[in-house]
Amino acid sequence: MGMSNITVTFRTAGETLTERNSRGSIFMILRGAVPASNPVTITEEGEIPSSVSKENSRYIKMALKGAKTAPKKVTVYFVGLEAEITDALAFAAVHYFDFIVMPTAKSDGLVDTIKDWVIAQKAFGNMIRAVLPDCAADSQYIINFVTEAIVTADGTLTAEQFCPRIAGIIAGTELSHSVTHTAIPEATDCTRLSTTEMDTLVNAGKMFVFFDGEKVKLSRGVNSLQTLTAEQNEQFKKIKPVETMVKIRQDLMRLSEDGYIGKFANTYSNRCILLAAFGDYFDGCVTDGLISSFEVGFNVLAIKNAMKKAGIDYSDMSDEQIVAYDFGTGVYIGAKIRILDAIEDIDIVIEI
Repeated sequence: MGMSNITVTFRTAGETLTERNSRGSIFMILRGAVPASNPVTITEEGEIPSSVSKENSRYIKMALKGAKTAPKKVTVYFVGLEAEITDALAFAAVHYFDFIVMPTAKSDGLVDTIKDWVIAQKAFGNMIRAVLPDCAADSQYIINFVTEAIVTADGTLTAEQFCPRIAGIIAGTELSHSVTHTAIPEATDCTRLSTTEMDTLVNAGKMFVFFDGEKVKLSRGVNSLQTLTAEQNEQFKKIKPVETMVKIRQDLMRLSEDGYIGKFANTYSNRCILLAAFGDYFDGCVTDGLISSFEVGFNVLAIKNAMKKAGIDYSDMSDEQIVAYDFGTGVYIGAKIRILDAIEDIDIVIEI
């Protein structure tokens, strides 16, 4: 008979997480003439409308460059020169995107507006991340890019103007890799920094590019998070682990909603099927090289809280009886995973 369909679906999803998420999506807000059909979704340069200005075309092309691969898509929402971006943010709130970027955010005085919107989206289950210039947001969902000047053949760009390129690099980097030291071939120079200055910026949650003597490269892939809590360790400061966390959460939510919620009676046996499916999903993530280990089981404390709220006396029940007790609509599962980071530090000792 084999495994249940939901378990197979979850395991397959875990094993293909990297493949399915090797290219992220970008939501870009640009000022300019608003087309009749707005926004416009672009997957390659040839799809950029001829009506788009030269400057805006450059921003789109920068994002499309990506890294090892190009982003999955760049959805461009055009707003008038003096218009608010409320409608653009409202659109992004109800459609799935990995990153949001606006290359005039600082000039328009909208950095804090976008930052606050991104952070507020977490409450609605929207884990969109933003690439913003000079934005010390103290959030794992905000990448704070701070390089003052990046020199290219087309001219010198500011931090805000280069944010689409940074978003494209992150979106084009597969989950098993990090963006640390990604080369930027079109850049010939940038604001020069000492080793001490670079270390200080990284430790402050600031991302930048630097010249290594031969080429311009990205710094360590960090976000703006600085304040850690009991629920957030050092990994939350890094882009790669956070991308993996976000993708896993989105995967499990989608798989549960599409294949389980409303489709099974809330019995102990059905809850065990879902628990097994979660375990098989994480097994797939181990196979995919995204996590090294995991633990998954029923969250007894959460079940007790739900029973208490429902007026059910569990004082004479064992944990096994509590887990097996059928009531309500909730399934309470807890998991611990160890996310794998990429190799970024090499210490070589050579003895002669």
